[in-house]
Amino acid sequence: MPPPPAEAFTPLPDTLARLARAFQVTRGLTRLCGGWLPGVPYWDAKLELGDQLWAHAQSAADLLRRLHELKESTAERQESAALDTLLREVASVRDGDDFLWGCHGVLLPRLQAQFAAWADQTDPVMDPLSRQLLQAAADRLGAHAAWYAAYRPAFSPGPLRRSPAWAAYVTALLDGIDFAGGAWRLPTPSVGRPAEWQEFACIATPRRDACFRTAWFNEVSRHVRDDFADRRRVVFYNHTQEMQFAESLGAILYETPEMPWAFHYDLARHCTDEIRHTRMGCTRLAQLGEDLRQYPMLLQNYSVRAKLEPIERFCLMTLVIEAGSFEKKRANVKEFGEQGDVISERYESYDIRDEMMHVNFGHTWVPIMLRVNRDPRSVNELIAHCRDILEDALKDERRAG
Repeated sequence: MPPPPAEAFTPLPDTLARLARAFQVTRGLTRLCGGWLPGVPYWDAKLELGDQLWAHAQSAADLLRRLHELKESTAERQESAALDTLLREVASVRDGDDFLWGCHGVLLPRLQAQFAAWADQTDPVMDPLSRQLLQAAADRLGAHAAWYAAYRPAFSPGPLRRSPAWAAYVTALLDGIDFAGGAWRLPTPSVGRPAEWQEFACIATPRRDACFRTAWFNEVSRHVRDDFADRRRVVFYNHTQEMQFAESLGAILYETPEMPWAFHYDLARHCTDEIRHTRMGCTRLAQLGEDLRQYPMLLQNYSVRAKLEPIERFCLMTLVIEAGSFEKKRANVKEFGEQGDVISERYESYDIRDEMMHVNFGHTWVPIMLRVNRDPRSVNELIAHCRDILEDALKDERRAG
């Protein structure tokens, strides 16, 4: 059978426009998942979202690289008011159930179908790579939607709540945005905003499954006994609480639309690393016979950082907290090795390598954030300010103890 004629597929200008749209969508989804990471209460869903936002970032990076190969250099700087409106509306809900339902139950399946259609319409002879990248992005979207369809919280009873009114509203938004057309017009939904709608803003306090007891200060570390098993237990409990770090980074992702794509890509990597460290802590505690539900979930560190501007938050996390962590972490590695605990030694060694990269992210991006925000402070002045913030927080914790 002869191949279909070239006229059956989109010409190059249309392909470039679709690749650019796909890049904008996947970049937007990276930030959207980051913004809602603190607001989803389900522990296992948080771990999944941290992985998903990195998958969205990988799709975006692949698509932008292809655009550059095709000599389309403006895609990163293109803006779409229609897409921004859509994602802002999907984010504007009261709780994590509605966010997951609107994003994963309604938005992602529609985007998956659209990306797959774009892939099918891309010339398989002249441009198989763009076709493959669009299909790969569609497959990721489909996998995330399938995860949600089968998801049942591990730490909370019952299925997720799914509001028909919210689904109808998001569907109407999607019907109005005209993804397939030549120009993205602003969505004009045929139905009004339902009761679930609430304008999205930075989440002040992270949410957790109801089965967990929450705490504002680290009482577990305060009461560590002077023996190896208990010190090891506290090390990996502290790793589970790195979820707060991931949540703070996710919030920065959402709150920095003015920053370049390369910053969002590095921040997505940083966030998914912290999710991995959280999972590492959970896994190691389980291997040691510990039930995560017996431990309090900490909220204080995230909540303190949520009051800061993104530039201060990022500087505090990278160039103060992470930069100051290596002596303690290396001491942990040394003790694990001396005790013959090769698994704990391996986990902590990986953690140190990750933190080295994260500190480098701080050295790279804090000066750029200062310039973008027209902040007159030097990097050293900002670091000194952030050290004062950390010291004040530690004083509050000591007084509470």
